[in-house]
Amino acid sequence: AGQGGEKEDAIGEAELSSYSGLIAAHLRRHKRYPREAERKRIQGIVRIHFSVGDKGEILGAEIVASSGSPLLDNEALAMVSRAQPFPPLPKKLRTESLHFTVPVRFQP
Repeated sequence: AGQGGEKEDAIGEAELSSYSGLIAAHLRRHKRYPREAERKRIQGIVRIHFSVGDKGEILGAEIVASSGSPLLDNEALAMVSRAQPFPPLPKKLRTESLHFTVPVRFQP
């Protein structure tokens, strides 16, 4: 019985890895460099944590590490909101939500 569980875990990890890639690509399509930040040549990395529900909805988002610029921090949160809905969670994962912490890099 133990081997079946390991095989299921491997399938789950592959699904999770694939879904994480989808999330990253989806976010990149919704990223915008704030005009004022670009004009002032403000750059930085915002680390954001968010949760995605089974239908692709955002259940919550927060900044876990500021870039030092409110312009960039606010844009990172706005990007997650704009990106809704995300792709639905793969049924094989058998979970109602997934949590992600990602760096969002802004540079001119």
